[in-house]
Amino acid sequence: MDNSLSFAKRLKKLNKNSTKILLYEIGLDKESKEILYKRYVEEMSLVEIANELGYTKESTNNLLAKSRRVLEDIILEQYELMPIKLQMIADYLYEL
Repeated sequence: MDNSLSFAKRLKKLNKNSTKILLYEIGLDKESKEILYKRYVEEMSLVEIANELGYTKESTNNLLAKSRRVLEDIILEQYELMPIKLQMIADYLYEL
């Protein structure tokens, strides 16, 4: 695995269908799911997301970073418990 690629960059490279499956089936809270979806599936900018959700750009950036950490923690800590299709997406995500 190429450790130089951040988790955020890996998510950006993941195809949209895989991202949707991952976000909706991994057990994220609604707010994390929504902000990650807007960023990585709809490819909205931080400003666009902030305007749509009524947050500041800084708050949006902080929430996005927190949501990515939560997602990555779930993947790393609960990998063995995840359904096989989520494991396959996680495997691919870490091969990017």
